[in-house]
Amino acid sequence: MRLLPDPGPARTLALSTLINTVGRGTWLTASALFLTRSVGLTVAQVGLGLTLTALVSLIASAPMGYLADRHGPRGLQLAALLASAVCT
Repeated sequence: MRLLPDPGPARTLALSTLINTVGRGTWLTASALFLTRSVGLTVAQVGLGLTLTALVSLIASAPMGYLADRHGPRGLQLAALLASAVCT
């Protein structure tokens, strides 16, 4: 039984998915611990915040995909970074 696909795009996609999954799991665990122990939020508050963030991301994904198709992903990423910098 092989764990990795043949060399090429499928292997690259599999490895990038693995890295993304491990990174996301690490971030979610660390952020939950930090927010409950250091910041002092309750478990319910952290859960609600993560749920709302996921919901907003899910709702925003379709319009962002449309804009990326219309104006290109680089332009959309630049606009998102500029908006993030202005809002911070």
